[in-house]
Amino acid sequence: MSTIIDAVLVWIVVGLTMHETVASIVDGYQTFLATSMRAVNAGASPSDVVTMQSLMKAGFVSDLSNLVGAVIISQAIYQFIMLAACAGSVGQLICGLRVVTLNKGKEHRRLVWWRALIRATVWACVEIGNQAIVLLTPFSYLMPLWQRSRQTIHDTVAGTQVVRPPRQSDVE
Repeated sequence: MSTIIDAVLVWIVVGLTMHETVASIVDGYQTFLATSMRAVNAGASPSDVVTMQSLMKAGFVSDLSNLVGAVIISQAIYQFIMLAACAGSVGQLICGLRVVTLNKGKEHRRLVWWRALIRATVWACVEIGNQAIVLLTPFSYLMPLWQRSRQTIHDTVAGTQVVRPPRQSDVE
């Protein structure tokens, strides 16, 4: 849930700041769909209509790539700032989670800046790598299911883990 909250926040900010790019993507995609439907209605095979060349010709693919790149970079910057300042992103804080140094689950301090930077950078590299190796991100997010310390790829490299610290009422 925390990942969804964070993604929505970042997409909103990037979408608002890149609203012209978003509009261009929507326009290009609508043009592509209209052109494709006309061709199919005229008797063309859908597999002949939807090709990489037709997608590139529609002009929205490069804008979409730029938008996704901006989201990945923005998310990495956001994660770095939030982890260094608060030991968790907005989504993690809302869900009662914290990112701590491995095996330091009882500590609620923020991460040292370099560990937050490594974690955010590796997260971004996994997301960029996911563009070529499509299952890389799902693999990373499923890793905690079989990892004893319940770490993703970016947690493993940074030496961190996500924990749910005990509430004050649980400690007393």
